[in-house]
Amino acid sequence: MLPRNHAMRSELNDEVHARPSDALEIPARISYLVLHSEIGSRERACQHVMDLAKRMGGALPERTSNHHNANLGQFSICWERHSEFTRYAFCCRPASTARANARTKPCWNP
Repeated sequence: MLPRNHAMRSELNDEVHARPSDALEIPARISYLVLHSEIGSRERACQHVMDLAKRMGGALPERTSNHHNANLGQFSICWERHSEFTRYAFCCRPASTARANARTKPCWNP
């Protein structure tokens, strides 16, 4: 017997799946991070994405946006900010993985 559904299951499921995922070319290496968000942290999350996009020469998200997809040359990023969490998906083609890792490490690990 399965447990009963949580009262907010449908609402939360719909929020998570509000935007379709990007199509991927395979083979690919993907890193997917989901982080719990504190109230008022949307601006900080957006600023991290803006800093990375500037560093990599990619398109910048709008300051008021809750999501952003960008091709940053050797990898792409998909960022989504939800009420309770923030998602980051990074996708690299295998041939460019080592170069992308070398360029992003200082950005994410100051």
